Amino acid sequence: MMSVAILRRSGLRKPSNILLFGLVIADSMLQLMTINFSEILAFFGPGIKYPDLCGWQYDVGVNYFLVACAIAFYFISTWGQYVNTAIPMVITLERLLAVYMPMTFKKFVTPRTAKISVMLSFIVWLPWSMYYLTVFNVQRSEVMEFTSDALHIEDLDVYNIFYYYVSDILSSWVPISFVSIGCLFIAFKVRRTLHERKKLTAKQESVKRSGRTTVTLLTTCAVFSLTHIIYSFGNYFTQDSPTAAYYLQWELLNTALLLNASSNFFVYIATNKRLFIIFKQIVSREHSKASGGGEINLLFQRSVNF
Repeated sequence: MMSVAILRRSGLRKPSNILLFGLVIADSMLQLMTINFSEILAFFGPGIKYPDLCGWQYDVGVNYFLVACAIAFYFISTWGQYVNTAIPMVITLERLLAVYMPMTFKKFVTPRTAKISVMLSFIVWLPWSMYYLTVFNVQRSEVMEFTSDALHIEDLDVYNIFYYYVSDILSSWVPISFVSIGCLFIAFKVRRTLHERKKLTAKQESVKRSGRTTVTLLTTCAVFSLTHIIYSFGNYFTQDSPTAAYYLQWELLNTALLLNASSNFFVYIATNKRLFIIFKQIVSREHSKASGGGEINLLFQRSVNF
C-alpha cells in the first residue's frame, strides 16, 4: 500500500510510474500466498488425522468457507505470480526504447500504451491461472478442497505438458533472458552516453538526474532476474514427493518470489530521490496526525505539489 501511495503521489501520468504501479499490484497479489490460512488449517486442524479425513474434520459450513478462501487465495496469488514475470519485460522494453530511441520514444511510449501493456499482462495470464487452479487442487486431493482425485484426471497429461513446456518457460526462462539481456544493453548504452557527455561538459549534475528513472527500473529488473533464476533452477531440481524435505524446499523457493515481490518498495525509495522525498512526506504527515497535528509548513506544501 505504501508503494501505491508513493506512485500515486509521484503521478500516474508517467508511463514508467504506470508500469511500476501494475507491478505493485501483481506483487501484492503474489504475497497473498503467505496468508492462506485455509491451507494451514487443513494441515493442523482439529483431529489431526491428516490425511485420513482429507481435511473434512470441520463443520460443513466452516469447511466450505475454507474452501472458498483457499480457491480465492490460490487463484489470486497464482495470477499475480505469472503477471509478476510479464511486467518486468515490458519495463525493460520501455527502457530500451528510451535509451536507444530518445527522439521518437514519446511517440511509442505514452500513458495509454503503458496502461494497455499492463492490462494485457493481466489478461494474457488469466485463462491459464484459472485452469491451473482447477487441476492443481484436484491433484492435491489431500487438502480439504476435494475428496476425490479422479475428477479431472484425464486433464493431467495435458496440464503437465503445457506447464513444463509452455507455461513454465514463458514465466521463467523467457522473461529472465529478456530482462537480463535487455539490462545489459541498457547499461552499456547509458554508460556510453555518460562517457560521451563527460567529454563535452564538466557539469555532471544534469546527467545524473536524467538517469534516475532508468536506475530505478534497472534495479527493479535486476532484483527480478536474480530471484527468479534461483526459483527457476530450484523448480527444475526439486523432486516432487510428499516428504518434509520437499515441502521445505518448495517453501524456500516461494520465499525467493516473495523477496522479489516485497523488495520493490525499498528499491523505489533507495534509487529514486523524488520517490524517497514523497515517502518522507507521507511518513511525516502520518506522524503529525498521530501526535495531534500542527500546521503543515510551506516547504512541505510546495514539495507535495512538486
